Amino acid sequence: MSRAARSAAGELTRQDVIDAAAGLVAERGYAGLTMRALAQRCGVPTMTLYRHVRDKEDLLGALADRVLDELQLPEPGTVTWQEELAAVFGSVHDLLLKHPDVAVIAARQPVAGEAAYRGAEVVLDALRRGGIEGEPAASAFAALFAYTIGFVQQQLLSSAPGSLGRRHEVLERLPRDNFDNLSRLGAVFLLRSSDRHFQDGLDLIISGLESKARTRAEGPLPAGPLPAAGGLVQQGRLSPAAPGRKITGAITA
Repeated sequence: MSRAARSAAGELTRQDVIDAAAGLVAERGYAGLTMRALAQRCGVPTMTLYRHVRDKEDLLGALADRVLDELQLPEPGTVTWQEELAAVFGSVHDLLLKHPDVAVIAARQPVAGEAAYRGAEVVLDALRRGGIEGEPAASAFAALFAYTIGFVQQQLLSSAPGSLGRRHEVLERLPRDNFDNLSRLGAVFLLRSSDRHFQDGLDLIISGLESKARTRAEGPLPAGPLPAAGGLVQQGRLSPAAPGRKITGAITA
């Protein structure tokens, strides 16, 4: 290794590597990002890069996190928790449509960076305000994120030239007696990858979370007969009320 290369290797930082990788992607796209090309851009041997990034997946995750730093997050306390969830994942949806390669990266591997976690913190706080905490909050986050990533990928794939036409041809050939509902929906079903359909689906998920949070807050319904005036009606008599309960009156048979 030359003196210049040793000097470059000694001064190189993780941020330098990520910056250089972002420059390569801007020029050549993600397909042109190789560790060898990146090492040449940084002026160091390829192995030197592994002091700063574990592997290419780590590098791609860092680049994806850089894009997620562009997320438009609502100001705390300015909207309801439901509106906050809709705003965050609506922003994720729009951002990934602008950066299709990042959508693929986020679907294939975790994006563990400050920008991604900043968005996750906002989502978890909104869920907490809605009464969803702990493991249910983790499940809710996973469902919202998976829905958004999956819908974006579907939109990107279905927008390919000829895709809609081919699917419509298949739909038209289906026997109507066996596919009555699809025949009724027709093109509406095929166009479900629109932005409006994304928002409709997101609203459905958030409404479901709201309903579940409300049910959890109210508690489960009691099993068996409902209490009547402080006790259970059994064989025409009023059973004793639970200790500490006040009986305000009862009608017996």
